[in-house]
Amino acid sequence: MLKFNFLTQNTVKWSRRALAACAILLMNHAISAQGMPRDSSFSAWKVNAIELQARQWNVSYESAWKESLTTQWSAGLLAQDVTMSAEALAFYFDEWGNWGSIPSQMATEHRSVYWSLDVRDYKREAAGGAIYTAATFRHRYTEVDLLETFELPVEAILPLHGVFSDDPLNHTMRMHEIGLGVELGAQWILKNGLLLEAFVNPFVRILARTLDSASSEDSAVYQLHDARQKLHWRYSSPVVLENAYAAKTGPGLRFGLALGFDFNQNN
Repeated sequence: MLKFNFLTQNTVKWSRRALAACAILLMNHAISAQGMPRDSSFSAWKVNAIELQARQWNVSYESAWKESLTTQWSAGLLAQDVTMSAEALAFYFDEWGNWGSIPSQMATEHRSVYWSLDVRDYKREAAGGAIYTAATFRHRYTEVDLLETFELPVEAILPLHGVFSDDPLNHTMRMHEIGLGVELGAQWILKNGLLLEAFVNPFVRILARTLDSASSEDSAVYQLHDARQKLHWRYSSPVVLENAYAAKTGPGLRFGLALGFDFNQNN
């Protein structure tokens, strides 16, 4: 059985509060700092270290199209296959009245791709770095295949000993996510051309999900809720997989720490 350790819900709440505090500090810097915009020759390739830590490959390219104004194109890919197991999915009793459990296994295939476009405005410098604001657009497509199996044949035991359990969770979930937001960040360029960037990105998103399932009795809403509960409580699945089912239309908060290289630093 594979186990993953992730931030608890309380830690996530504190992280969001810390990010909000950082955003306020950055805004104060942006208001009080003196201006020094990016010049028109600026261009850089970057990766988001936070997304890499979550096993999501990504790359971004930022270039100036006029002084202080830049565009950034980003793309990312997540491909994660995980097999998890639980010790007591269902229970049954034998002919002597002894209770037993039926171990279960969940095989998941999680695929996600996204692209985004940011338009940035560099107006000020603070603490050795350039402060920017940006308008952001983001589209993500996610597909998750779930296949739940029992170690013992439930159909063979049911007529004899009375098994009670949930139905196996077998479906394919597809989701499109479109988000619009604003971004506040700071960017530092070192003497050797290395680039460091930190940002917070509040946004509003719209989600559209479809579900292909072998079960025709339960509604799609019920199956999505059931999947989220099982993944979290029964299988302790990776949090990025749970988020694919927990995400809702509405506001959200994204943050990042990017590392990159300014190709024109030495020109």
